[in-house]
Amino acid sequence: MNNAVGELLDFFQGGEPGSALGNVISALGHEDVRILSIKIFRWLKEQRRSRREKPLEYRSEYHWCRDIVTALQLWNGFADLFVMSSEGLTFSMAISSEERNAIREFVAREYQPTLRK
Repeated sequence: MNNAVGELLDFFQGGEPGSALGNVISALGHEDVRILSIKIFRWLKEQRRSRREKPLEYRSEYHWCRDIVTALQLWNGFADLFVMSSEGLTFSMAISSEERNAIREFVAREYQPTLRK
């Protein structure tokens, strides 16, 4: 499985970002990357629940959507997994169905958000 999702989850849970994610954080800021993470993890969990692949809708008026585009430009591991189309964020065609399912299962198991203090 691609390490980008695991690295993003580690960051979300308070860990130190790797150098590639660190570049994204430098460009966007800690809170914006956290928001971007939440949107992506919720989207992946919803795909697992519904068993349907549906793009994460792109709407240019939302700052976090523009941040996803920036992350795709700055982070090769993220861009290896996902692509932005006119419909929104989707898995890259290079990612097999099995790997997509493994990523969704990983996120469903490991992404358990709690309220921040």
